[in-house]
Amino acid sequence: RGKKDSCDSKETEEQGVWTDVRLPAGVRPLHYAINLEPNLSTFNVTGDVLIDLNVSVRTKYVLVHVRNLNVTHTSVLRQTGSGNAQWTELEISRTFNYSKNDFYIVEMKSELSAGIVRLRMNWTSVLSKSLVGFYRSEYQPEGSTEKRWLATTQWILRTHAQL
Repeated sequence: RGKKDSCDSKETEEQGVWTDVRLPAGVRPLHYAINLEPNLSTFNVTGDVLIDLNVSVRTKYVLVHVRNLNVTHTSVLRQTGSGNAQWTELEISRTFNYSKNDFYIVEMKSELSAGIVRLRMNWTSVLSKSLVGFYRSEYQPEGSTEKRWLATTQWILRTHAQL
């Protein structure tokens, strides 16, 4: 049921909640679980994230900030039950990017009602050469002529913490 491919359409929508630079107030993150797997030989990164969201206003859209990511799979799940919660996958109508605001938009088949939902995304990217986001840096150990690489971040600003 989740969406496989990076995006169903690109930059096709010029009207919608995604044209506002701020994320909609009716869907707020509660918890993030991020997995990053950088390859320091190829500088490619694979990753996935689970974001638990509190939906307080009915909506068909879930928006997240992304930059320079190829989203390969997306799913949205609804929490059912309490305590040791079960999750039921919901139907997605389409996904698309709105790069003017660095948004990745998930359009649901049906409106989400109030409650907890979980957004699951898998992606690929390349470690940046700049000092923004998740990037690569080189160093040379003392007494060595060999150059080594590391993956790092300096998420000082909120906008740098984008996936």
